[in-house]
Amino acid sequence: TEMMGTNLFVYHGYDELYIEGKWIKATPTFDLKMCQEKGIVPVEFDAKNNAIFHSHNKDGEFQIEYVRDHGHYQELPWDKIQNARAQAYGAEVAERLKMAGS
Repeated sequence: TEMMGTNLFVYHGYDELYIEGKWIKATPTFDLKMCQEKGIVPVEFDAKNNAIFHSHNKDGEFQIEYVRDHGHYQELPWDKIQNARAQAYGAEVAERLKMAGS
């Protein structure tokens, strides 16, 4: 958030799995050890319900909100992501993020 100047993270991605006729969202980002170290509630995957980040941490404090769903893509929409970052954070920050590989 320091680099971007905001706590809005434009275009956070997650995987979608097609299981038994239904699309399930899954965020396999943090392992259990990291969750414990950072106070994040681990995401449980049961193959029936979406498994994305919890809105609150283990202490009940707000940590994340999915603000906008940008849809589903077979291929990563890199240009759309870069344009959205430039609009949200400014061209200079978007370029730094791009150079950092994120």
